[in-house]
Amino acid sequence: MTHAAQPADADAHFSYARAQSDDAHDLACSLQHWKQRYVQLSPGRFTGDIEEVWFGNVQIFRERTNQIVHEAGMAWEGSRTFGIPVETEGEGWYCGEVFDRNSMLTLKGGEELDFRTPRKLDILAVTADVQVFGDYAA
Repeated sequence: MTHAAQPADADAHFSYARAQSDDAHDLACSLQHWKQRYVQLSPGRFTGDIEEVWFGNVQIFRERTNQIVHEAGMAWEGSRTFGIPVETEGEGWYCGEVFDRNSMLTLKGGEELDFRTPRKLDILAVTADVQVFGDYAA
């Protein structure tokens, strides 16, 4: 797995990290403040990439995978995640529902993620403390 990160002297309220891996489980472990397990379900060489940016307690990440993967786990308690598939190859399955490129996915922190990706997935997601979303809405 390869990683790139923001220099140590960067502003404490901002950070950037990138991970690339040819192992689904290793990729799962690279996303900060998530407890995840990835299992590759389709045959073939896996390649995955996660780019992650933090602005204070708001996490924005983009994840790309090229095989069908079962993703299980959860984000931190008190958070909410919104995910938008940018590109998919076919349909996937998310917490009991079929999804495709025209879907928006959401997950409450502490709830179990149960996600079967399509063969190709490129997804953009935002995770933040619920309070942050509430403050912004107000």
